[in-house]
Amino acid sequence: MSIAQNEQIMRTYLEEVCGKGRMELIEDLANEDMVDEAALMVGGPAGREGLVSHVNLFFSSLDDTKIDIKRIVANEDEVMAWC
Repeated sequence: MSIAQNEQIMRTYLEEVCGKGRMELIEDLANEDMVDEAALMVGGPAGREGLVSHVNLFFSSLDDTKIDIKRIVANEDEVMAWC
């Protein structure tokens, strides 16, 4: 994917999935073999399943979620964000 496509995927993930709880988008946004480092650090599963677990834990910890994206950094293979 291009850098612009990866940046848009991350923006959609943060705004729609994390910000609005649209979990149904994860299957389209994340490859099955993607790596969610935060999920792995707390003993979560690998791959897309780990991302779902991470987002569910995130939502269960907060009452009102507002995502403020500070920066998105991407290349053709990886993307990360500070928010």
